[in-house]
Amino acid sequence: MKYLSLFLLLFFIPVYSFAVELVGECFATDDAYYKLVYTKSSKEKNGIDHKLFVSNKNNNDKFTLYNDKIELNDDNSIKVVEFRSYSNQKDKIVINSLKPKAITVNGAVKPVKQIDCFTFLSTYDRFIDENGQSYSIYTKGKNFMEEKFKDSSFSPSFDCKNAESNMEKAICNNNEVSYLDNLFHSMNKCYEKNVLKHVKNQDVYKAYLDGMANDFLSYRNKSYKSNGETFSAKELEQVKKAYMLGIIFTPMTISAYNGDLYILGQKLFMSYYMLTTQGITYKDSFIQKGLGFDYALLHIYLGYYDEIMYYYAGVYDNMNKRLPHLFYYTVYLQEKYGLIDSEGNFKCK
Repeated sequence: MKYLSLFLLLFFIPVYSFAVELVGECFATDDAYYKLVYTKSSKEKNGIDHKLFVSNKNNNDKFTLYNDKIELNDDNSIKVVEFRSYSNQKDKIVINSLKPKAITVNGAVKPVKQIDCFTFLSTYDRFIDENGQSYSIYTKGKNFMEEKFKDSSFSPSFDCKNAESNMEKAICNNNEVSYLDNLFHSMNKCYEKNVLKHVKNQDVYKAYLDGMANDFLSYRNKSYKSNGETFSAKELEQVKKAYMLGIIFTPMTISAYNGDLYILGQKLFMSYYMLTTQGITYKDSFIQKGLGFDYALLHIYLGYYDEIMYYYAGVYDNMNKRLPHLFYYTVYLQEKYGLIDSEGNFKCK
């Protein structure tokens, strides 16, 4: 059932919701898989918004490059696309024909394996660790979560010495909730800082972003009914879920265009009904459609934006049963890529 629902999400829903046609071409080399994606355009013969997804075969790292320059053949087919990495280094990819049978990377011609076009989907729930062993991402997330909170203590976004309300004291008295609180608030501060750089009416968008965060905190507060200095088992489950969904859905909402989220060349429909069934509802109808500011988050997540968002999107398939394990797998990735530190402080780029 899990795989069927994922299949329906990634293939049937995107076809239904396409407003523009996305084109994807796939390649393989000895060391990596490549997927070139662009949008067909009536103004540009060879499309717009070219992106290259790279998946390293050796360590399973994935990252995204954005086009800096496109060179055409005489028949207007794409010949060369120069991609600029986030270290400002140019990577020159040479495409040999309109329907490529080979790809040249740094001067070496490699055969294309079209079956590798689906690599980004087939590795959804598996990964290769540093020792070459294949693991479920859920097992990795579970093990990472257990190890993280076994011997370390974490602080929330506020000073526990000054905690006055029982809610604050309950947060301080739970190590994992303290960690989630700090991560939730440090992320949202960074998103707000970067979104407001791109808008003129900053007060309006600040209110949107604050309201979005408050919707998750409101759910957290409603879940806390005992008014004690520690959470009950049921309260703890719901409080943690509020933070996790807030951390996951906030960047997805900021990036979505009119309800559609672009991930790894797929256009996915953002169903906020999924949040509503969990008791979390965005109050503002504009927010439900998405802010369309993926460009405000791209340099925050560096070249790993698509991979992080891809795994975030997995909450559709695992909203309850595996949410914590999927969530902590993304935390593992973000620590690995230097996007957050081991204390749960989001590194704002």
